[in-house]
Amino acid sequence: MTSPRSLWLSGLFFSCSVLALTLPTHVQAQTTQDRPISPATPQTPPSKTEVRRPATASAPAQESRTSFDNDTVAPSAASAAPKEEHIVVNARLDEIRSSLQASTGATTYRFTRGDIEKNPGGDNAPLNTLLLQAPGVAQDSFGQIHVRGDHNEVQFRLDGVQLPEGLSVFGQALMTRFAHSASLTTGALPSEFGFLQAGVIDITTKNGSADPGGDASIYGGARDYFFPSLQYGGHAGKWDFFATGDFVHNRVGVENPTPSFNAIHDLSNQYHALGHLRYTADENTRISLIGGVSNAQYQLPNNPGQQRQFANPSFLDSALSQQVYGSVDSASLNERQKEITDFGILSLQKDMGKVSLQSSIITRYSSLGYSPDPLGDLVYNGISQHAARSVFSTGSQSDVTWKASPHHTVRFGYQVYVERNSSKTNSIVYQQTGAEDDGTAIYDGTTTTVHDGSGRTGWMYGLYAQDEWRPLRNLTINYGLRFDGVDEYTMPSRSAPGSTSSGVPGAAV
Repeated sequence: MTSPRSLWLSGLFFSCSVLALTLPTHVQAQTTQDRPISPATPQTPPSKTEVRRPATASAPAQESRTSFDNDTVAPSAASAAPKEEHIVVNARLDEIRSSLQASTGATTYRFTRGDIEKNPGGDNAPLNTLLLQAPGVAQDSFGQIHVRGDHNEVQFRLDGVQLPEGLSVFGQALMTRFAHSASLTTGALPSEFGFLQAGVIDITTKNGSADPGGDASIYGGARDYFFPSLQYGGHAGKWDFFATGDFVHNRVGVENPTPSFNAIHDLSNQYHALGHLRYTADENTRISLIGGVSNAQYQLPNNPGQQRQFANPSFLDSALSQQVYGSVDSASLNERQKEITDFGILSLQKDMGKVSLQSSIITRYSSLGYSPDPLGDLVYNGISQHAARSVFSTGSQSDVTWKASPHHTVRFGYQVYVERNSSKTNSIVYQQTGAEDDGTAIYDGTTTTVHDGSGRTGWMYGLYAQDEWRPLRNLTINYGLRFDGVDEYTMPSRSAPGSTSSGVPGAAV
């Protein structure tokens, strides 16, 4: 079996080897990144990038070189030109990166920067409240997103790179503050999107070119809601950077199980951070690094007046029952949960005219820990269990677009992840001493501790190829093939041919 390290290195070698194939050429692009689009209206992104050459195209080639071609400093008379050129070049590369993902036949809802700011709360609102504006999106009592009724079938992407699955129950590892813009793609997805296919949420992260300057804010409200945050972005030469962090404190971390305004034992403390660093080597090459951290601690709310679930005759007559009876109230339990998520993405983007690509290495770690009320859980459930689960995933993703002809745009790529799942439990339970005639277990008043743990290392991988064909000016047909495989607790594989088409009124589909 090929080692994960060799796969990552081969992916990087493929991406890096193309750097020497072409020399940079001076281009400028028009971007539609900040064009206002209603989030409730499906939109289809442009299939190609509009590129314009300068008006002085007849000048000698050596005069068309830009500041991205060398490290010389521009003259002081045009000191603003390098900054403007940096923004234009990065906007063009952003549009080329967007064209790596096809959406023919699917429905895409886009949220621009203006849409995010108009949403109540703006950057301070949870990401779910933004996504809920799209049709077919619902939220359960744990705060998890469901698209078209599917459960846990939504994939998240940052700048076109899919994050491996993690562990999260109550909290959100990604915040609205991270996003310059976002989109939700659902419906008949092209072959490029695999694994989780109910919906694809792609977040274009903030960066120093599009989001320069600093900002500090404090957001708050009822239920002890306190939300301070900081962000700062900028660019210098070929580098641009952005960093943001926030802290969330409130007493509504988990849904209230009682009809009262304030839940009992529902304190939540969370912090999130994101850093984005990019280096634009030339007008056709860019390297980016994204890192994020999320740490959330929750008190699990209590429901007063609950009856003890663990109550058998032997226990009720035991000394332990006499000791704890009447001293444990379901309103005073102290159950807690902690969720941690860390991720990092290193990407190389290269444009070579008819061929453009993005190759990335992804790492994600997430863990979930549950701490019971030592005595209360034993009395009400018959078991007091400390539980911890963690998933460490790392892998590689590459996407390539080849404009084979004016009528054909070919896209192909791969995804491969290796992940390690670990689970540990430490349980305090009553000992069974026998059974009644009807099979009911008999326990004594003493307890014992049971330790358990397991781990598993597995693989997930996928390959795809598709062709976007335009036989007519108002007709686009996208057809392709994808193969997905999983080698972990089971070994299923799936190959999925598919074709979609889209047109405008007057075109035969």
